[in-house]
Amino acid sequence: MAVDKALMDHKGKLKKPAKLKVSLSAGSPKQVKWFKNGEEIDTSNIKYRVSNQMPTYSLEIPELAVEDDAEYSCEMDGVEVGRGRITVDG
Repeated sequence: MAVDKALMDHKGKLKKPAKLKVSLSAGSPKQVKWFKNGEEIDTSNIKYRVSNQMPTYSLEIPELAVEDDAEYSCEMDGVEVGRGRITVDG
């Protein structure tokens, strides 16, 4: 796997959407996991939308809340491939 575009920090507003993306230039991971402050995100939760459309993998929060202000990371096949922070402004 070769990361073409890693996660970037994102500033968002309350109740507005935010999206974190990782793009690969080579490889196709078997498993993609997203983390918030080091804890694995339950991507089956309706709060999040996950897209795994090779070569771009994304985590979207359709409506930001105060508790979404955190550090996020993405792991592919057990290897962290990116880390970024979402800052939520009132």
